[in-house]
Amino acid sequence: MNLGVLRPKLSEEEYWKLKLLIHTRDTFKGESQPGVSITDPRSHASLARAFLTTHCDDADLLAMVLVAILLLAAIAIVASFLPARGAARLDPLTALRHE
Repeated sequence: MNLGVLRPKLSEEEYWKLKLLIHTRDTFKGESQPGVSITDPRSHASLARAFLTTHCDDADLLAMVLVAILLLAAIAIVASFLPARGAARLDPLTALRHE
């Protein structure tokens, strides 16, 4: 969703908090190590969290970043576990025959 669309619905403080989160997220895309776990200190989310911890004293904003990191980790685990579980239940010879 575009931040401009949300602007009338947000207070001035909420708008700037959201803008800071978006900027922080975009800033560390290039510095992150691709393919590492979300909990790895070199991951995009961990770099953003470390930056905000150093330069921001708003506990609510830091909590939002932590929740976002944990939510993304949970989604990644579910998204990788479900297809793997389904593939493990298949008989390999039957799966090859149907291709």
